[in-house]
Amino acid sequence: MGDVGRPEFGGRFTLVRGPHEAERLHYDVMLMLPEAEWAGELSVALADGAVVREADWRRVNRRDTDEQRAEEPPGWLIEQVWAALRSAWRGWSKARQAGAEEPITAHFPRRVTRWRAEPEGKVEVAARRLAGPQAGEE
Repeated sequence: MGDVGRPEFGGRFTLVRGPHEAERLHYDVMLMLPEAEWAGELSVALADGAVVREADWRRVNRRDTDEQRAEEPPGWLIEQVWAALRSAWRGWSKARQAGAEEPITAHFPRRVTRWRAEPEGKVEVAARRLAGPQAGEE
């Protein structure tokens, strides 16, 4: 797929548009952190914009190559990918509702590469919110 290099901090994702069908548009995905990379395939349902993972994430280019399959990529980076694909779908959907005659590929980029900083404290705050108040807290 070719990438612009592994980030020194934060995370990077690259989306490469694949074939599209009457109901779905497919993307190859590469997720990169300083210490790991994952490859996967996602699709976007044209009817409602639902983003679907087509297969399990595959760990690639590990520094220690003992195992090819490992933990999932971090949720915050996956959220960024989902947001990018949903944004493209919303643009396409609005144009279609306005009567635009452009091909679907005009709204879904052929290739997208983005870097994002790792959110600070997001996981801890979300975990506390799910757990509810602790003893002694109000």
